[in-house]
Amino acid sequence: ISIKIDCDTIKDKTKYYIASLNCVGKNRGNVSQEYFSIYNNGWLMSNVKTLGKFVVKADLNKPNVKYLGVSNGEIQFKIIERESGIKYFAGYINGEFVLFTYDIKDKIARYKIDRTKIESGISHKIKFEVIDNCGNTTIYTGTIIYQ
Repeated sequence: ISIKIDCDTIKDKTKYYIASLNCVGKNRGNVSQEYFSIYNNGWLMSNVKTLGKFVVKADLNKPNVKYLGVSNGEIQFKIIERESGIKYFAGYINGEFVLFTYDIKDKIARYKIDRTKIESGISHKIKFEVIDNCGNTTIYTGTIIYQ
């Protein structure tokens, strides 16, 4: 789908994205899905699978990342992205990449601590980065100690 932007007011064109609208029920008129979009010469383009009602929106806000701590042997982060959607997230402990999984239902990213790589009882540097589909970035840095 391509949509002409008639009232172009944003300097950074990467902040635009296309969203579909609900057409029925109590959520009628609300955004139902966000699409990764590309701006080109006054037009915003995206790949969609079904036809419907679409709008152009702008995401100028960074994702919200909250460190939840260590629970049941997992490091947990809550990710709240209310606009264009999450494009990328990654975690690092002591500068090394660690694989987080993300549960879309509860919006929590989790890393099951590998005790052979991360020693308990001492301080470790942690970095967690989230980038949304419009390039807005949030980076959490801190230290953790788990038992």
